[in-house]
Amino acid sequence: MFGRKSSLVFLLLFLSSASYAQLVVNSDSAVHPLKRVASIVLLGNLHTHDEVIYRELTFAAGDTVSNLQKEIQRSRSNLINTLLFNFVDIKETKIDSMYSDVVVVVKERWYIWPFPIFKFADPNFNTWWINKDFSRTNYGIYLLWRNLRGWNEDLAFKTQLGYSKEFAMSYRMPYLTNRLRLGMQVSANYTQQEEITVGTFENKRSFYRSGTGKSRVEFGGRLSFFYRKKLYFTHTVDLRYQNLQVNDSVTKLTNDYFYQNKPHMEFPGIAYAIRYDKRDNKGYPLKGTLVQGELHKYGISLLGNKNLNVAWVSAYTKNYFQLGYRWYFASMLKFKYTLTPDLPYYFQQGLGYENYVRGYEYYIIDGQHYGLFKSNIKYNLIKSKTRPIEFLKSTNFYMFHASVFLNLFFDAGYVHDDYYFLQNQLANQVVYSTGLGLDLVVFYDKVLRLEVALNKQNQTGFFIHFIQPI
Repeated sequence: MFGRKSSLVFLLLFLSSASYAQLVVNSDSAVHPLKRVASIVLLGNLHTHDEVIYRELTFAAGDTVSNLQKEIQRSRSNLINTLLFNFVDIKETKIDSMYSDVVVVVKERWYIWPFPIFKFADPNFNTWWINKDFSRTNYGIYLLWRNLRGWNEDLAFKTQLGYSKEFAMSYRMPYLTNRLRLGMQVSANYTQQEEITVGTFENKRSFYRSGTGKSRVEFGGRLSFFYRKKLYFTHTVDLRYQNLQVNDSVTKLTNDYFYQNKPHMEFPGIAYAIRYDKRDNKGYPLKGTLVQGELHKYGISLLGNKNLNVAWVSAYTKNYFQLGYRWYFASMLKFKYTLTPDLPYYFQQGLGYENYVRGYEYYIIDGQHYGLFKSNIKYNLIKSKTRPIEFLKSTNFYMFHASVFLNLFFDAGYVHDDYYFLQNQLANQVVYSTGLGLDLVVFYDKVLRLEVALNKQNQTGFFIHFIQPI
């Protein structure tokens, strides 16, 4: 009986929503009469090919659309999200009641960046700040040449010295075909680490240092193909190869760092991801949705690796809404599930690194599976402002954008651990936190976050981050 009632309720809701959607469409057509795009004029793209810009527009010359202003706003967000332009302005120029021209004006970014590297050998800035040990820093240079030939290509080289040495290169070409749907990326890296994490005790990392600068040596490569038929869906297939070597002493400290506790591990891998991304701004979104699912497999018997067998799936969704004037809401739900038992510690990754519950920045929660929820209510304290910088008038940085958001957040997470939970009390339980934050956003995608958090253990802390909260 319950199933029939539920089905009936669902059917009524579906019919109601369908009827409402039809009313909205009819209403939209009444408020916004049909418009035909007579022509599209591009201005400001001195280096970027016209086809790259046309690819991101939701309309083409000759199309008839019911709400041209809505399509213009969506197209502007698409162009901002290419990260090729500092500013994008799209305007409708009416010819008559039926026909309009569309003018797209872009301000290109500076595409060649020799970024200096100065980062900490810790999961985040806050962990490093406890001891302020400058010997635990990495330095070097990261050379990025964006939009290499005007086709949104990236060429990058990384040289990092200091606590951990790393040498890497990558080349990404998003458009392999004339239809601009198929792309590829190739990358290779060599890493040499002085210190590695070999376990956790009381949710703090346990380290090993060889004294030779080569506690772990790793090199590998990756070949990726991505297919983007429509504007917001992307399919990616990664083919990978990794070769790792640790100091023999590591095998005496642990019994599961690599597969069968060997000092050497070599394996191929494959990963698949599907992504739906329709956010208004990738750097600091306020509206839209991002959904991604992934499947990873390491050790493939068909390629001669019959022992290692590691696989996991993960997925997340991020949603952004405007609640009212200056008020916004954002949430994220993510999970990871490991499909294979006897997981080497090298592949363990719970919460505390890239994914974490705010207020637990000082802790690592190891495990094979986890779930994570994050939420923010934001108030736009200082609205987005664009100001000219007179002494940079002849450069790509002439216009400066900045905004400030005050936010209230609540996070929760759970890590399931079958191996190390006896010595790590935060595993196999729900952890949560709440707090206040202040976000400074400049140039649309550069973020500084200042946060005060209170966690489940009644611990408070002040934390600094340099990425978007959700």
